[in-house]
Amino acid sequence: IYFSRNISRKNELDRWLYIPSSASGFVSHFGHVEGLSGLNPSNKIEVLPYVVSYAETEPKGVGNPDGKDFSGNMGFDLKYGLTSSMTLNATVNPDFGQVEADETVLNLSTFETWYPEKRPFFLEGAQIFQTYYDLFYSRRIGRPPSLWPDDADYYTDRPTATTILGAAKVTGKTSGGTSIGLLGSVTQSEWGEYVDEEGDERREVIEPRASYLVARVKQDVLENSEVGIMGTAVTQKDLDPAYTGGLDWRLRFLDGDYQTRGHVVASKTAPDESGYGVMLDVQKSGGEHWRGSLRGDYRSKDLDLNRIGFLGRGNLQEFWLWTQYRTNEPWWFTRRMWHNINLGHGTNLDGVALNRGGNYNNYIELKSYWYIGMGTWQDYGKTYSDRETRGGPPTPIPVGQNVWFSIETDSRKSYMASLNLSGGDTWDGQYYSISSYFEFRPRSNIQISAGPRFRSDWNVSRWLDYTEDETGERDQEIFGEQASKRLDMTVRGTVNFTRDISLQLYAQPFMASVDYSNFKVLVPPDDYEYIGKDIYDEEVEEPDFNWASFNSNVVLRWEYRPGSTLFFVWAHARDTTQGFGNFEFDRDWDYLFESAATNTFLIKLNYWLTI
Repeated sequence: IYFSRNISRKNELDRWLYIPSSASGFVSHFGHVEGLSGLNPSNKIEVLPYVVSYAETEPKGVGNPDGKDFSGNMGFDLKYGLTSSMTLNATVNPDFGQVEADETVLNLSTFETWYPEKRPFFLEGAQIFQTYYDLFYSRRIGRPPSLWPDDADYYTDRPTATTILGAAKVTGKTSGGTSIGLLGSVTQSEWGEYVDEEGDERREVIEPRASYLVARVKQDVLENSEVGIMGTAVTQKDLDPAYTGGLDWRLRFLDGDYQTRGHVVASKTAPDESGYGVMLDVQKSGGEHWRGSLRGDYRSKDLDLNRIGFLGRGNLQEFWLWTQYRTNEPWWFTRRMWHNINLGHGTNLDGVALNRGGNYNNYIELKSYWYIGMGTWQDYGKTYSDRETRGGPPTPIPVGQNVWFSIETDSRKSYMASLNLSGGDTWDGQYYSISSYFEFRPRSNIQISAGPRFRSDWNVSRWLDYTEDETGERDQEIFGEQASKRLDMTVRGTVNFTRDISLQLYAQPFMASVDYSNFKVLVPPDDYEYIGKDIYDEEVEEPDFNWASFNSNVVLRWEYRPGSTLFFVWAHARDTTQGFGNFEFDRDWDYLFESAATNTFLIKLNYWLTI
């Protein structure tokens, strides 16, 4: 058991029990309640049925001539206490229409964007499934349909998400220190309706029916240590089943000041496609001043966790060294300081250097309760990207460096602001970035925040396409020097009218431009040969573009009785793509708000009851 009180106006945290700043861990320091007996918790079933009604307006089109669509849905959530510390959660035909939209990002890399989970069913008890290698990425369940028929000219109906027919999970911990997590889910087949290149109407499956299973067991051992296993299985029509499994551990020594972590995983995604990964980490995680860690990570070429997990890449071996010096006692104008040094070295399994560099960064809290931080990264050798050419030769990245600085005002005030600046080399080009954050709390029941960001990159060599020789073999890799700019701002606001009624606002305007020039072909391993624009035009289409979008959610929430809620939601979305390539705020803003918008209005009612 543990109690704490945060007094914002004083920036004061009061704790029972006291946990020294030099100590490692957190929960392991809690007090223990003993001597309780004769407690008989009730095992009531909690049921939360819901009904929801949707009205959607969108641009008129062949599939929706009047631009309007109306629909409804119903389902329920269920919770049952199997024991005092073990809970069954289930959901049938869940609806998450009240959940905030994802932030818009411009991803120009070869790596998938990771999005945080926001759906309540998957958030509750999620920590038990967390491991170093992300074997369970819950956003895979209910994801957007993944198949795109080659003969589609345009779609008349394409769902934006896969329907979850049902899901259930059991989470909890036994009196013997065994933590258990078990989750299963089934999603339905999704169909897309489209007109093909011959003008015929077609209807095909764009996401086959799938079932997901995740199992996790973790056992407390020794003193404040743990060992766990985890497995996943995905079966989907017309695809090979995918299986992953892993063994992980965290062993603490010497009052928790030292620990070792490890994770061993394996995957099988096809009869002849199996892979594995190993991570080992040794840490000094406690102590008054010095802390640090040494980590090694090895991933085979065929390691693939992405049917239900998240893995940025396989085919990797890397090492990282981290060391930190901290002071937690006031000195001169500071209250505390942390100084960090990180060094890394990584290659793929063919010996191609992927990262070779290190950084210094710090975090300083001033006596005024302002915060400042700064850092610098320096490569110590040339590296390559083995993914940029999508199966071609590695792309050279010269030695580079960058710097950053941040400052944050006193958070005890009714307002606070922060500023982050960074710039330097990126690949073989340069960049600078400016971002800030503002938060205003005029009253205890009102909070408003805004976070504008701007980034500019230029002279960055990016792959565009490849040519083939007379025999049909891959010949030349075509690159262009990319210049990109992106500007966006995330705005959030919350007003609590009463204990039971609140209004939440989320909005994000986003604008980006991408321009290519100085077209060239790669001369492996480290050079380029420039080509004329006319030669380039004969090979691939014009790649320049501008993209702008605006997404917002407004949610009025009324808890009309304990556990039962009525939601009124308005979701607004619009976006536009142009081919200018250069960034002009006024022009791009006008194009954005001249574009057609999609508006979704929903009313959702749930009712909490016990059986």
